[in-house]
Amino acid sequence: MRLARLLLDHYRSYASAELEPDPGLTVIAGPNGAGKTNLLESVWVTVSGRSHRPATDADLVTHGAPLARVRLDLAPATGGDATEQVELVLPGMEPPPGLRRRLTVNGVARRQASLADTVRAVLFRPEEMLLLVGSPSERRRSFSAARRDRMASPACNARDGSSSWVTGTPKTAITASPMNFSTVPPRASISSRARAK
Repeated sequence: MRLARLLLDHYRSYASAELEPDPGLTVIAGPNGAGKTNLLESVWVTVSGRSHRPATDADLVTHGAPLARVRLDLAPATGGDATEQVELVLPGMEPPPGLRRRLTVNGVARRQASLADTVRAVLFRPEEMLLLVGSPSERRRSFSAARRDRMASPACNARDGSSSWVTGTPKTAITASPMNFSTVPPRASISSRARAK
């Protein structure tokens, strides 16, 4: 599957934005502070449940907004209309009463851990190069964290008490990286491509 459309409402620096990347490679480029990382982070937070930057849920919501909403429309890699819709709602500093973090897939509430059955993402940041050129302790720490995350996944086969992993092809895979995900022009151009709601 591929990301067919990304919709943001009150996510970090975006009051409202819509991005429809073309199939294949899209490059996100723009000056510092234009919101390139915020776009990638919104996809990563929705799929993984956490930001790759230190942040609370309220930090991800535009200042003064009661909530943020991120919606990913996923389509088959071969083309066609979106078949899966993943939506994340994040409460702001002063959310409406009773509003909590909520994740839905096609309108059905889901736990973050179960989302791995529907969609997967890979985030590759420049810091990841430290795995190749950095110290062995960095590699061990990274692989231990990846194994710990994988073992906590519902895809882990723990029925027999072993630590073996269920293998197979994921239903959906999204690659989100500054090198190969999407490109968005500077802020002024983003608003011309994005449609306000």
